[in-house]
Amino acid sequence: MQENLWREIWILVAIAVASLLLAEFTGHLFLIAALGFGLYIASHLRSLVQLNQWLVSKREDVQTPVACGARCSTASARSPATPNGARTG
Repeated sequence: MQENLWREIWILVAIAVASLLLAEFTGHLFLIAALGFGLYIASHLRSLVQLNQWLVSKREDVQTPVACGARCSTASARSPATPNGARTG
């Protein structure tokens, strides 16, 4: 759990640093920061929508959403050997 928290903190720090560097060249700090953090929030909202669809769905063929945030793709994080992409271990 703690590892995931630190990973998210590093992602936020990286977005902030990248925003500052890009703002130095463009002169639009707020715009660049808003775009960077907006993309970060959009990726989390996408994960929440997938989780909501999974919770509302009554079908068995809907795969379990993977909770790994902005840093992984949903297809690569699922294990094909287990039903619904659930992890074992």
